[in-house]
Amino acid sequence: MSTSAEDCEIITVDAAQEPAARLLGFAPLQLSDDIYNVVNDNLGAMIDSFGQKLLDRHQLKLNPTKVDRLLDHLRFKMQAQQDHLFDEFDKYLIGDLFDVDPNVVLEEDRCQLRYSEKQARVVEERLDTYSKRMVALNACKTLLDNKLHELNVIREQSRQLHENLTDTIRKTFEVDSLDELCVQVRERTHAVGQICSEFHKPSE
Repeated sequence: MSTSAEDCEIITVDAAQEPAARLLGFAPLQLSDDIYNVVNDNLGAMIDSFGQKLLDRHQLKLNPTKVDRLLDHLRFKMQAQQDHLFDEFDKYLIGDLFDVDPNVVLEEDRCQLRYSEKQARVVEERLDTYSKRMVALNACKTLLDNKLHELNVIREQSRQLHENLTDTIRKTFEVDSLDELCVQVRERTHAVGQICSEFHKPSE
C-alpha cells in the first residue's frame, strides 16, 4: 500500500537530527560540516598547487591570467559538485546512518512512561501545599500593602501638621523657626529666673 503525500509529515532538519544528537552527544550535521570544511580546504589547496605547478613548468607558454581563469572555473565546478555530494551525504547521515526509530525513548523521557499512584498523590499533595502557601503569601502581601498605604497617609498628615504648626508659630511669635522660638523661651525663662532670685534675696 503506497503512502500518499498528504500522509507524510514534514519536519525540520534540526528536529530530525535531535534524537541522534541527544543520544550521540553531537549533531550529525555538525559532523558533516566539519568534514565539508576539511575537504573544502584540501580542495582549495590542491587547485592552488596545481596552478602553481602549471606556471612553474610552462611559464613561458602559458598566460598567468588564463591560468587564473582556469583555476576559478575548476573551483566553481568542483565546489558545485562538492555541495551536491554533501547534500546527499547529509540526507544519508540523518535518514539512514544516524536515524533513530520513533519508538526509542530517551533516558530523561522514561519517567513519562511510568505511572505511580502513590507518586501522583504525593505530587498532588505538594501542589496543594504550594497553592495554599501562595494564597497565604498573597494575603500577606495585600495586608502589607494596606499597612504601607496607612503609614503613607499618617506620614503625609504629620508633614501637613508640622507645616501648619510651624506656620502658626511664625505668625504668632514672629519668629522664623521653632528653634528660634525655643531659644527665645529659654532666654526669657532664664531672665525671669534671675528676676525672681533677686526678689528672694534676704535683705541686709
